[in-house]
Amino acid sequence: MSRSTRRSILGRVFGGAAVLVCACACFESSSHAQAIKVSPQPSEAGSFRTGRVSISIPAPAPELLEMGPDLRVLMEPLAAAKLRLIAAFILSDNLAQLPGSTTPLTKYALVEVPRAAEFMDVDEATFKTVVDGMNQQFSSGNLQSTMQTEIDRHFADLGAGKLTVDKPTQLGTMFSKPNVSGFAMLMPMAVKDKSVTLVAATLVVRVRNRLLFAYLYTQYKDKASVDWVTQTSESWADAILKSNEP
Repeated sequence: MSRSTRRSILGRVFGGAAVLVCACACFESSSHAQAIKVSPQPSEAGSFRTGRVSISIPAPAPELLEMGPDLRVLMEPLAAAKLRLIAAFILSDNLAQLPGSTTPLTKYALVEVPRAAEFMDVDEATFKTVVDGMNQQFSSGNLQSTMQTEIDRHFADLGAGKLTVDKPTQLGTMFSKPNVSGFAMLMPMAVKDKSVTLVAATLVVRVRNRLLFAYLYTQYKDKASVDWVTQTSESWADAILKSNEP
């Protein structure tokens, strides 16, 4: 793939979209929930389509279940405009309460694909360009303002009020391997009279020549919360790559 094409993909992927934290799920579930009347059945196939390719995505942890196509739509408004949600994992207790629940999600995971690059074959050089771009975003002093702008736009669309993002604490690169890199940070935020700090992991994954962004979140309580995200993220990344081996 040419250098100009790689730059084109990078431009389409970024712009704040790749590091957007879908924080509103920690405060309340989507307002669309009460309008949907379905039985909460999680997806068991573990196979998801992107760019005419089927990709196997296992659950990041045993306690997290994929929501399935009927209930996954509740999480779609949380995805950034440049990304498309293809899988969402939440705790079984949360899943059983849907639709219609406003219980905060204390632990969940999302997998998204860049809309503009969904049908493009991503080679090793292009993947490295994306990872380098992620490194720049996470080290940028403008990350807080970038995320605030994206979250303001989403909260305005959802009518959920004002969510304020405090300065993130960068936890740095968790791991970097062929075809996958992981980054983490602490995200303090507040909406109305509620506040929460998230441990947020972002994984950039190249699988079957497609680019995925996987996100893992848990509410911060102590160091054990950070350890859980760090360890679970790496094992999840390894599992995704292994489950898609030829």
